[in-house]
Amino acid sequence: MPSPTQPQLAASLANILRIATALIPEPDWHTIHIEGHIVGSITEVKTWYTRKDSTDRVPFDTFNLAYINEDSKNNKIGTFIEQLRELTYDPARGAWYTVSLDFHRNGVQPSISYNYYDQPSFGLPVPLTIYKKDLKVFPRPASAMPEWLK
Repeated sequence: MPSPTQPQLAASLANILRIATALIPEPDWHTIHIEGHIVGSITEVKTWYTRKDSTDRVPFDTFNLAYINEDSKNNKIGTFIEQLRELTYDPARGAWYTVSLDFHRNGVQPSISYNYYDQPSFGLPVPLTIYKKDLKVFPRPASAMPEWLK
């Protein structure tokens, strides 16, 4: 897979933020936290926000059928999380299974953390065969294989 360009990564992140801010129920949010879990064709996204004077995370839903149906190609946050995974694939490590994103209202660059090794926290168990199929699309060397996946 070709190495990503900064504009491609920036566009994916901008689309993720665009969708999250369109669906956040609190107009006065301070930070939006997004956690994406991916393996194969399974993508789960969890979202929270904090208010200016609080560190409490308030969950909100970015899966809104009315919003998605307005432009199904461009209004699914999972599509851009998947794109981010493809763009950041590293043959020396493989593809990450979980990404954590923090977008700050004050314009600070987003914080991004990729987890290549821990099993993602899906709502329901994912069969090992799905992970094995994912490794065919995003191979990784044996030295980068997590213990739980061997």
